[in-house]
Amino acid sequence: MKKKEVLNNIFNDDNFGLTYVFPKNLNLTWIGNRYKEDKEREKSKKELFEFVDSIETYKPEKKINEFYSKYDEITSQNPLDFSFKFYISSLFCTRLKNSKYSDGAIDFFTEVKNEILAYVESELKKSPLNEDLMYAKGQIYRWYFKDYESAIKIFDKLIEMNPSYALYHHQLYYIKDANKDPHGALDSLKKYQELSGKKNDSDIIRYIGHLKKEIKDETFINDYLKSVELDQSEHWALIQLAKYYLEEKNNVIESIKMIDKYLSYKNSFVIEKMYSSRKKYYKAR
Repeated sequence: MKKKEVLNNIFNDDNFGLTYVFPKNLNLTWIGNRYKEDKEREKSKKELFEFVDSIETYKPEKKINEFYSKYDEITSQNPLDFSFKFYISSLFCTRLKNSKYSDGAIDFFTEVKNEILAYVESELKKSPLNEDLMYAKGQIYRWYFKDYESAIKIFDKLIEMNPSYALYHHQLYYIKDANKDPHGALDSLKKYQELSGKKNDSDIIRYIGHLKKEIKDETFINDYLKSVELDQSEHWALIQLAKYYLEEKNNVIESIKMIDKYLSYKNSFVIEKMYSSRKKYYKAR
């Protein structure tokens, strides 16, 4: 399992909804504080982010050329810093998407994605059964190209090679869910739950409930209730149940029961949080 731990290192950016999952041994480094690099280069990258974010869509001619020049200068120092390349090209594309320059920005973004895929594919030719490389390629299809069918094929192959490795099933769940396949996603998530030993993980139980609800399996009710029982912070699921009973079952009594249960959990949860905060305050004093 240790050789795979690196695959759990993920960089998230909520502003753009981008996630990067790459094995470090491919030298596909992260931006932000995930790795240390030359201070000057780090400063240059930060300045480029700020520069791109300042591009005005109605008169960006001069800034566009300046961006390409700055981009070439920074990336030439570390051609394999693909996370940075993807992130900055995506930001550039986003800033120009409503301008007359959108086609050029999209072409540039596509070129960067193809460059990343081509690199991983060239490495795979040298080592066709390297699981880290296959994993990276699957994630590139998933995140960069939204090509879920291709990603599913890769993860199916990885599972065939290493069926007891839980992470592959977990990723396959996400991909199938994005591909609008709730039945397949449910099977993969249950397999992940089994292999990871997370039988009583409230998050997983809740996600299983979501998928069951989507396929009209009414046992999702038990999953929602169990997730709340295991973790009171999941009490909002009771509101979903109240809504379900009222709107889909026309059962006012059960709906009210769920609301009452929600209020009891909510009050208990809020009081517990207040008590915990107060305790920390007095401890600090």
